[in-house]
Amino acid sequence: QNDVWLPWLPTNGLKSYALSIFDRWGKLIFSSHNPLVGWDGRVSNKDVQTGVYAYWLKYTDDKGIQKNLYGDLTLIR
Repeated sequence: QNDVWLPWLPTNGLKSYALSIFDRWGKLIFSSHNPLVGWDGRVSNKDVQTGVYAYWLKYTDDKGIQKNLYGDLTLIR
């Protein structure tokens, strides 16, 4: 059971980090620039519906290489 969704990646030496989560209509519902802060399945202190949500993770690693990762996550309550 996960209370918070957070991508796994080494955080040592990250030069930049941006995580965005979108609902099925493409509306941004969560964003963070802190690799230690994840999404708890809530928007404006209210639980969102069970379903599939898209994420976009953009970061620059310790070698200066920029990475863009896209995918989806399934929220189950």
